Amino acid sequence: MLGCDNKEGLQPQAHYANVYQQINHRMMTEMDKMKDTNDPDNDFSMMMRMHHQGAIDMSNEELKSGDNRL
Repeated sequence: MLGCDNKEGLQPQAHYANVYQQINHRMMTEMDKMKDTNDPDNDFSMMMRMHHQGAIDMSNEELKSGDNRL
């Protein structure tokens, strides 16, 4: 893996300093607040909506601050 041996000069960030982890935690917090309706179709759909919104938020962050170096 690229970051495991740090040959590329990558510097690890503190967990909460990583914007993607912040987005992930925000998404998980929203999913945890979701009320179970006992309708598996509805509950799954709502969780996937939150999950995919997290992916959209991470993608937007990459578009905003990424540099295409990989």
